[in-house]
Amino acid sequence: ATKVVDMLPAVLDSVDRSLSEARVSLASKEAERSAQNEELSGLRREESALRERLSAVSDSVHGLEMQIYEKKLHLSSLLERSGEDAAHSVSRDGDESSSDGDSDASAEPAASGRPFVRSEQEARLQKAERKLARLGRVNPLALEEFDALEQRHKFLTEQLTDLTNTRKDLLTIIEELDDKMQTIFSSAFEDTKNAFNDVFPVLFPGGTGSIFLTNPDDLLT
Repeated sequence: ATKVVDMLPAVLDSVDRSLSEARVSLASKEAERSAQNEELSGLRREESALRERLSAVSDSVHGLEMQIYEKKLHLSSLLERSGEDAAHSVSRDGDESSSDGDSDASAEPAASGRPFVRSEQEARLQKAERKLARLGRVNPLALEEFDALEQRHKFLTEQLTDLTNTRKDLLTIIEELDDKMQTIFSSAFEDTKNAFNDVFPVLFPGGTGSIFLTNPDDLLT
C-alpha cells in the first residue's frame, strides 16, 4: 500500500498530462469541425437559394417558350392570310377587268384556263372574310415582340445554364467537405479511443475499458 501511495503522484501526474493533451486536441478538433460546419451550412443555404432561383428561372423560360410558340403560330397565320389576301386581290382585279370589257372578252377563259364565275369568286371572298375575322386584329409589332421574346429566352437560357453549373459546383464542394469532416472526426475519435484505453487501466487497476461509436456508418451524425 505504501508503494502504491508513493507511485500515485507520478501516475496521477501522467494521467493529468494525458487528459490535458487530449482536451487540447479535442478542443482544436472541435473548433475545426465547428468552422467547417458553419462553412457547410453557408454552402447549403446558398445551394438552397440557387435551387429556388433555378426553379424560378425554369418557370420563366417555360413561360417564354409558350409565348414564343404562340407568336410563331400567330406569325404563321399572318403569313397565310397575307398569301390569301394577295390571291384575293388578284382575283378581284381580274373581276374588274372582266366587267369593264365587252361580252366577248368576259366569255374568254381566265389565264389559268378556268372561266370567271362570279358566284364562285363571291363564295371565295366570303370564306376569306370569315378566316380574316377568326384571325382577329392584326398586331403590327408582332415581329418586334417575337424578336424581343427570343432575346429574353436566350438570356434566361444562359442564366439557367450558369445556375445549373453553379449548383453542381456547390454540391461538389459540399461533398468534399463532408468527406473531409468524416476523415477528421474518424482520426480524432481513434486518437481519443487509444488514449482512453491507456488511461482506463491506470485509473482502475486490473480493469479494461473502451469507447465506440453507436453509428459508425454515419459519422456526420
